[in-house]
Amino acid sequence: MEMAPAVDSRTETAVIESVVVAEPVVIVEPVVVVVDGVNQSAAADAREEIARIAYGYWEARGYAAGDPLEDWVRAENEYRQQRSL
Repeated sequence: MEMAPAVDSRTETAVIESVVVAEPVVIVEPVVVVVDGVNQSAAADAREEIARIAYGYWEARGYAAGDPLEDWVRAENEYRQQRSL
């Protein structure tokens, strides 16, 4: 037996007797951006790790002057070695 919604006779609008309110759900899926076959998220992670390694070289020198490009290339090589193990 189906029950029709109750009607409020003063306004002629339907009144729902029971309402289930759900919390809004937001589903966030990871976004993978690929440009020219390169996963940009992974590339950004690699750059961040290489920068951290290069900073470590500068820090180990006591923040003395040096060649930032040399530090970066050295850090890239170390990163690649770590990834190949």
